[in-house]
Amino acid sequence: MDEYVDSVIKPTNNSNNKRLKNICIKKPIIIGNNSVRLTEEEKLNNPKIPREHTHRWQIFIMSPTPKGDLDLSFIKKITFKLHDSYQPAVRTIEYQSFIKQSTQNVPGFLVEETGWGEFEVGIKIYFQDGSQEKFLQLYHPLRLHSYYLILNNETGEYDQKPCVQKEGENLTVDNEKNGMVKSFYYDEIVFNEPYADFFTKWLMESNSIMFTNTSDALKSSENNVLYQHPFSEEMELDELERLENGLSKAEEMLNDLRRQYMEKQKALAN
Repeated sequence: MDEYVDSVIKPTNNSNNKRLKNICIKKPIIIGNNSVRLTEEEKLNNPKIPREHTHRWQIFIMSPTPKGDLDLSFIKKITFKLHDSYQPAVRTIEYQSFIKQSTQNVPGFLVEETGWGEFEVGIKIYFQDGSQEKFLQLYHPLRLHSYYLILNNETGEYDQKPCVQKEGENLTVDNEKNGMVKSFYYDEIVFNEPYADFFTKWLMESNSIMFTNTSDALKSSENNVLYQHPFSEEMELDELERLENGLSKAEEMLNDLRRQYMEKQKALAN
């Protein structure tokens, strides 16, 4: 692979900054948020927190690899678009502004706030100069509450219902830790045939290798449970197996429907 890469990035004319054919680079990321209930003591000690706010929350982008933020150097900045009730509603975090003071296991691309309501956060990821790629638009549904109140039409009262994990979501709820809620999504940023200059400066040296085992991933961040995640090669293989099993079941159901259709067609023909 390295020999092939060396050959394709050598200049063939006056400029070597061309797209690298047949090269595809994937960078794993976690889009997530956590929240905990505010205590009355916190509200009293901090007059800036509005009285109606019930939770302290964070939203962030982080790397699931052992290198953490160092493996996100290809990102120039990230903007988080919050609800319009927050001022300013758009928060911008630049990579160079935090990486020198980066604290282990605490994401640099992070926004912390307090609030009471859930909403969808718009996220834009901008890449370092030379990528010649447009920004990447993502969305994250902010999770605050460890349960939901559903009106019981028979009693007229509200029943507590637990949070339901959405497709692709890794959801953790711990009511013993101030109602802590963590909502993580795994994703990959794909650079298909990146430009040579961007590749050599920002993508080639960074080895985006995830933890081999889920236990290693959890152990790496056990000192900061707010960002503790299970994403690993092992989990990726388990997910692939789950998808393959689902595909096999879908094919079996389709074949069964085809068989039933053919039998009905034969019955009608007779």
